[in-house]
Amino acid sequence: MAQILRHPGIALIGGGWSFFIAENLVLSHNREAIIDACGKQTYLRVYGGLSTCACLSIGYGFLRHGRAKGPRVWRGAGPPGLRAGAVGLQALGLIGLSQMVPKLQLPVTMSGDTSANRSTSEQQGSPGTVQGQGFKVQCPIDFKAADIPDDAVYGVRRVTRHAQLWSLGFLGLGTALATPFATEVLMFSMPAVFAVVGGAHIDYRHRRQSGGDLPPEIDAISSGPVPFTALLMGKQSWGDLANELKWT
Repeated sequence: MAQILRHPGIALIGGGWSFFIAENLVLSHNREAIIDACGKQTYLRVYGGLSTCACLSIGYGFLRHGRAKGPRVWRGAGPPGLRAGAVGLQALGLIGLSQMVPKLQLPVTMSGDTSANRSTSEQQGSPGTVQGQGFKVQCPIDFKAADIPDDAVYGVRRVTRHAQLWSLGFLGLGTALATPFATEVLMFSMPAVFAVVGGAHIDYRHRRQSGGDLPPEIDAISSGPVPFTALLMGKQSWGDLANELKWT
């Protein structure tokens, strides 16, 4: 353990991640006070500068001392259970990330009434739609925005209010389980730590209308820094989640 802690990759990656989390918490927690004292541009410069320094430390530590090198947690390919868990967590993270892009749709669909479809298409403004007898050719990317309020509990927000953070967190945890190197385990597990700590702090600020808003009625029925809790407690529906995911 002492050898692992003394490794330069562990120091640079762990120190960089710790500083990144700390400066994000401190600066965002005191956002209004700093902006009142120094101005918004100064706040953004300090925030961006410190975050950049933290990321440089993480990046240099990983690329120079930690990428497929350093002290090993285990030898060989690793236990089968860990490898299976790695695949599952990576898949979960990629599913979450897939929900952040525009919805995909089949380029050709069956059309029972072409005139009705044409009217609907023109009203919705779908680009690249061509009508034909018995079928409809449409753009494979659905650019129409869903008619859902920003604060609604919908789709992956039924899993957690911080879906973006946890998508990266799950992807990172899966990658951490798939590597025998301690430097890579640290590198890729820290996004999940940030999702817990950062997500909790975001909720804390938004409950106080600082940098956002978290209405009590949404807070009560959705999961915060710990994903899936609302689903497991019956406050959200697994069926609704399945229906709202972008399966295509």
